[in-house]
Amino acid sequence: MTQAFDEIMKRIESAGSISNDEAEKLIAQHGPLTDEEKKRLAESLKKAESKDEEEAAVEKNAEPDAEESADVTMEEYLNALATLDSSDVNDEEKARAIRIKDRFESQ
Repeated sequence: MTQAFDEIMKRIESAGSISNDEAEKLIAQHGPLTDEEKKRLAESLKKAESKDEEEAAVEKNAEPDAEESADVTMEEYLNALATLDSSDVNDEEKARAIRIKDRFESQ
């Protein structure tokens, strides 16, 4: 692995993410990444983001409300999946969609 890859991975592991500016500076300083390294970094970032979203959803819903105890319909489940596939939603909407998806799949 290149030194740029190692440095970027250290930042992702310690902070959970890295800004584009930081990554570009490290790449400029240590040299370009290989295609395989780019794929591995993308996977690491996705895992870190998923973990953050799940933790936020768990923290937000420490006590389930009345909505949480009801069964989830197929329509609600499909809407939740569409929300998760969309890139134009905020963190709160994603967290709600994750809860709906998980509740449906555990029924």
